Amino acid sequence: MVLVVAAVVSWSLNWYLSRGSVARGYFGTDTRLAELAAGALLATVGLRRIRAGSAVKGVVLAAVGGVGLVMSLALWGTATVGAQWMYPFGFIVTASASTMLILGALQPGPLRWLLELAPVVALGRISYGVYLLHWPIFLWLTPARTGWGQWSLFGLRVAVTVCAAVVMFRLLETPIRSGSRVVARVSAAFVAPVVVVLLVGTAIVTSDLPEPSELAAAESTTTTVPPAPVRVLVIGDALAESWRPLSEDPPVEDSAEDPGAKDPGERDPEAESDAQTRITVPGTGAPLEVTVAASPDCGVALGGFVRLSNGELERDTDRCGKVQEAWSTALLESRPDVVLVWAAPRDVADRRLDTNTPWVKPGAPELDDFLSVELRKLVDSMSSTGAAVVLGSAPHFANNGPAPEPVPQVLPPDPVRRAMSRQAWIDASVGIPGPGYAENEAARIDRWNELIAHAASDTGAEVLDLAGIMQEWPDGEFDPEFRDPDGVHLTPDGVGALAAEAASTLEEAKPPVDRADPTAAVAANAPLPAAPAFSARRTAPAGSDPTILVVGDSVAYNIGYGLTRWARSNGEAEVHSAGQMGCPIARGGQFRFTLNIDAFEDRCDWSQMFPKWVDSTDPEVAVLASGIWEVVDRRLLGDDRFRHVGQPIVDRYVLAEFLSAIDTLSARGANVVVLTYPHFEAARDQGYTDLPESDPARVDRLNEILAEAVALRPGVATLADFQGWLASQPGGELDPAKRSDGLHFYDEYAPRIAEWLGPQLVDIARNGIPPPGG
Repeated sequence: MVLVVAAVVSWSLNWYLSRGSVARGYFGTDTRLAELAAGALLATVGLRRIRAGSAVKGVVLAAVGGVGLVMSLALWGTATVGAQWMYPFGFIVTASASTMLILGALQPGPLRWLLELAPVVALGRISYGVYLLHWPIFLWLTPARTGWGQWSLFGLRVAVTVCAAVVMFRLLETPIRSGSRVVARVSAAFVAPVVVVLLVGTAIVTSDLPEPSELAAAESTTTTVPPAPVRVLVIGDALAESWRPLSEDPPVEDSAEDPGAKDPGERDPEAESDAQTRITVPGTGAPLEVTVAASPDCGVALGGFVRLSNGELERDTDRCGKVQEAWSTALLESRPDVVLVWAAPRDVADRRLDTNTPWVKPGAPELDDFLSVELRKLVDSMSSTGAAVVLGSAPHFANNGPAPEPVPQVLPPDPVRRAMSRQAWIDASVGIPGPGYAENEAARIDRWNELIAHAASDTGAEVLDLAGIMQEWPDGEFDPEFRDPDGVHLTPDGVGALAAEAASTLEEAKPPVDRADPTAAVAANAPLPAAPAFSARRTAPAGSDPTILVVGDSVAYNIGYGLTRWARSNGEAEVHSAGQMGCPIARGGQFRFTLNIDAFEDRCDWSQMFPKWVDSTDPEVAVLASGIWEVVDRRLLGDDRFRHVGQPIVDRYVLAEFLSAIDTLSARGANVVVLTYPHFEAARDQGYTDLPESDPARVDRLNEILAEAVALRPGVATLADFQGWLASQPGGELDPAKRSDGLHFYDEYAPRIAEWLGPQLVDIARNGIPPPGG
């Protein structure tokens, strides 16, 4: 029972810890204890029962051993350290296969005969030494040290390993196993000194080992996407203004009497900053990023004459004529996921639509119709960039503050029209209702909320019952902890509590980022993906650091690492490196690399990953760099043979896939920069030469396809000639001082790439790619 529990716990740890680091799952004693426990279970429980007591039982156990052998051979051909399915399921299968092999080997039959062959037995005797010594010998005998090719070097490594294992077996293992007294005396005398020598020698040999490269660290760690924020633009009047404590850029309050004194209604920037970082969506942990574009004394509707609370008259357009234009500007600059409209006081005020109609309030058919039209118009305007529009229900008010000062009447310069405007003002003032806070009448607010619900139903917008949330506060919607004494605004704690309750609804309203179609079956004449409707590209606002997202293969990760170091040193940008090791842009199917056949894993489907990265980082620039996995021999889905770039079927498929990737990366308005790919020598450090995938002609054809993809997305994507720049550098593209393995760049050289590429990306982030025909 103890061994069973140990195996289950170990496999659970293997699954959990490998999510963060493959190396931790592979090398951890606790995460690999399960295989030892399986062997111990076989030794302590199974051995008494596995001897065949009958011919039938012997045949069954021998067959089990054969199945174990087949499973082991399959694992040897398919399992890799980085394969996520290995943790723990691959190791469970490995332990099961090994156990089955042992069971079968103990029975008469083909498996026992195979394992009793003299060469196999001889290898078995020295197997521990082969296992122990092969790794350092393979690392020591490198192509650079020997100058030998792939297969000749492999033969040398195997020969040296076997010879060393034989010596170890004769001089060390056999004497210890024999247990002779001479060995015991020698061991007693030399064990301690030998241990000291080994420890000191190991320390000396490893003292100057280089730190693992950034790429090596990334290969052993699972790449995770940070939670995508919910970007909310709040527009409206004094209600919307209450959200400023959550805004990224809270305003500085003016104080005419004493600039140094804090007004009771003044917001505390530290409290605002703290509040902003506190608000996350329950369950997903996605942060709420709020931008506020509030006009405290203006409403959603615009038109006619409005009565102020002090009884004075005001033409609506004189004060609020440019408000909706300002909201549209904020929409384009912030590109939110969701626009929250929250307003009421000005919209429920007494209004005279023109001088030929009477003064009316909400509930009157003509005013209700006017307000409904204005609401629908605003929803259409605010959803023009693809954002979801949410209409917030208004709470009741107990306004006791001063009325806003009336704005001066705006008169046209033409004398005739000036006179007509003055006369209209005089006519409109006839019959104006007396002073009073219209918004303090609960019936008006209730009618406004009904109009909101109708407008949402007509336009497909969503209603967020903010008033209902406030009514659930401990002391109701006027809870003094959450509502300002002015009876209108919310306190910072109030808006924090309100936002926390509303966060889930706002996230649910968020429209999904466009995703590419699933991997398509190969077809030489398959139609290319149609270009989405062109929209203006995002640019970084003045004074802010551009956001740059780097995606692609492991070389893209190299480049992203260099850009990250470059950006941190000069503070010119924020860089997110999201290169996927061993993954192409042209998805799916099998591939042949270093003469071995494998298949791309499900994790390589960038149509699942790119939208998450775009949603999470919202970049001004997305850099796409991918090449080696595009030019390997490929057997695409639906095809019956291996092909490669340069053949029409593959060329068409690669072009279609890159177009889809560009469309996905640019879905939120990012400028896409596609890098040409440099020539390479795959697996040069492992002794490989002249591999098919290293053919320069394949890379040249790929770069032509990349240029074609960019040309098909004018104003959205542009090409940066990384291959040309690298070829012009001292030592050229294949300089071992830059790329020891013939493909990836040293950490020390990556910032040099960034010095060339970074300024170009920042310029594009600030100015955008010229639009088509621009």
